[in-house]
Amino acid sequence: MTQPKMYQDIDALPSTRTLYAQDLVGRGDVSQEEADEVLDSYHSKLDAIFVETQSSAPAPTAPHVSGLELPAAQQNTEVVHAGKTAISRETLQHIADAFGKAPEGFTIHKKLKKLMEQRVEMGRTGNCSPSVRC
Repeated sequence: MTQPKMYQDIDALPSTRTLYAQDLVGRGDVSQEEADEVLDSYHSKLDAIFVETQSSAPAPTAPHVSGLELPAAQQNTEVVHAGKTAISRETLQHIADAFGKAPEGFTIHKKLKKLMEQRVEMGRTGNCSPSVRC
């Protein structure tokens, strides 16, 4: 961390949810018990969703990643693949072309214009310039 004292100070502050709940209780909109019940209900729903996702059937191992060791944080976890996520070349080119068009009457900064042109070219050709993050 570059600013440990600042992070300590921020961590010591109450969360936005806590402040909002205190405000609602202070105004008499809800009781402290009602606020606690809502929070408990929310946490219960999150826990149920977590358990459900953990019990999902594992996706088959993809050949291009078999044999690779996962980072420690990802070991003993299941990867769930939702299906095909690719788009057609035409769709990509349409998106790239749209990315390069500024609204009428809008002046683009020269450095941004160059970046936009590179992104359009990347979308149209599939080639990624070393100066552009792909």
